[in-house]
Amino acid sequence: MKIEEAISIEVAGLKLDRIRRRVIFASGAHIDLSNREFSLLDELMMRNGATVSRAELMHAFGLAQTSNVVDVYVSYLRTKLGGHWIQTVRGEGYRFAVQPS
Repeated sequence: MKIEEAISIEVAGLKLDRIRRRVIFASGAHIDLSNREFSLLDELMMRNGATVSRAELMHAFGLAQTSNVVDVYVSYLRTKLGGHWIQTVRGEGYRFAVQPS
């Protein structure tokens, strides 16, 4: 793995800077993320288009199965990034959009 790959992830023109914990758009604009927002987006982008179940995300963050924290932070990310980047796969979980609409 190259050092650049370790410190950032880039998918479909959206770059996740792991050092500064921010998102950088193709336009150069950036958004700072909270720790939980960052961790959630990092997990989704690492899976690059694959559906990640809500249970998997909750387990990754050490959350109780009855918690709605994942849903709340997906909502926060959609507000910050634009709703098209994170898709809900009904009955399965969430997916980072490989090609935003």
